[in-house]
Amino acid sequence: MPPNKPLIRRPRALVGRAASARHGSWEDGARPQLSGHPLGHGNRIKPSHRSSEIMRMERRGNRGTEAFQWSRGGWFGSQLGATLWPLILGVVVFTQLKSLGLLLIAFAVTPNLVGIALWRRRHVLAPYPAFQSLVAACGLAALLAVVSARAAGFSPVSLGLPPAWLLLMYPGLMLIVHLRERSARRAAA
Repeated sequence: MPPNKPLIRRPRALVGRAASARHGSWEDGARPQLSGHPLGHGNRIKPSHRSSEIMRMERRGNRGTEAFQWSRGGWFGSQLGATLWPLILGVVVFTQLKSLGLLLIAFAVTPNLVGIALWRRRHVLAPYPAFQSLVAACGLAALLAVVSARAAGFSPVSLGLPPAWLLLMYPGLMLIVHLRERSARRAAA
């Protein structure tokens, strides 16, 4: 293929602001989608049957109040931050007791799976209840990880386990988020 030729070939009817009636119109907000080979060989342009608002909602997620919006960095950053220490704890315990180590690793992975499932459904979920669900899943997994490690006889000091009262940060965070959401709803009303 000569270097001057573009990889994606578009029909002349789709050049400019409007497309032919056969391919749909860009002016109504629906943009055509490319199909075919990933490098653009043999691509055809087919119209999208979704409105632009639905497409925007899929990209950004369901809008919440002004207090909470879907944010990839905020979502996955808090998710990974809340589950990192149980994962490290599981790896450390795995070197001494494999079954308990695998259980602790599962307690770290489960909230991540919940978080990914919630993120994938963000186009139908509001961010506030989804975040509350994620924090609850992380808190429950952390509680079960600490209780399991202590029940197996591991010293909290030797493993660097947090004191039991530190696990109250999960319901405390849920309360703070709830109060912020409530104040945002009142301000919007």
